[in-house]
Amino acid sequence: MPDIPIGQGPGFVEHINDSGTTTTVSNGATPNVKGAYTTLVASTAYDVDGLLINIANPSAQVGGSVDLAVGAAASEQIIFPDLNARGHAEESDWNYIPINIPAGTRIAARSQSNNANQNFRVQVHAVRGGMWGVPPGGAIETWGWVSGSSVFTAVNAGAAANTFGAWTQLVASTARDVCAVRVAIDSGGNTVPTLVNTGAWQIQLAVGAAASETLILGPLVFGSSTLNYGKMPQLWLPTSIPAGSRVSARVRSSTTDATDRIVYVGLYGLSV
Repeated sequence: MPDIPIGQGPGFVEHINDSGTTTTVSNGATPNVKGAYTTLVASTAYDVDGLLINIANPSAQVGGSVDLAVGAAASEQIIFPDLNARGHAEESDWNYIPINIPAGTRIAARSQSNNANQNFRVQVHAVRGGMWGVPPGGAIETWGWVSGSSVFTAVNAGAAANTFGAWTQLVASTARDVCAVRVAIDSGGNTVPTLVNTGAWQIQLAVGAAASETLILGPLVFGSSTLNYGKMPQLWLPTSIPAGSRVSARVRSSTTDATDRIVYVGLYGLSV
């Protein structure tokens, strides 16, 4: 099983966007298709141990994701695929990406959305090493993203309140050994949950073949707000998942509403 060391972590954070503010990244005119790459940083000034990324979504309940990549134009290599960019109007997310990036590296982003010509605003900060934090990773996988509709995988809590529904597959076979995961949850465009600010949900994660799932994480609790389900902590949770694993999720809810009991689940896997 992969192991996770503890002697690393943020030492300082510095804004590195060329513009000094945010950079607009657009998916272009075709819904659910990746747009062209936009440069966020032309050349990093020093070696970094991770990136702190802010993604702002200017439109209410637009589904989308952002790919982060390194490398020269037309030769980009993705370091974080399909980072969730859904949210209500003007909402923004901070995402810590614990990955090594050498000095002199170009950092770029591209996006997709279920809305044509959707813009996301991206801000980048560099993180240098310190003590007692998440170690820098070698690669990140995204599981559960449905590219054709620009949402994560729908997971249904089922018709019985406060009872876990069926396991739903997020990935059939992981590509690498993973030492930590981060959960992403959104409403899939459900703008008016019936249990606004009072709904209760829990999620569990498992590995293993269908009907033989083994619990690895959870239950993690989240709720709802007017336009979005409560976000999971933006933390990497130490969890060993071997390469070749099937990963699934299931949820339970205090509501049996046919729409509200469905949440959209994604999972990011960190390898070191």
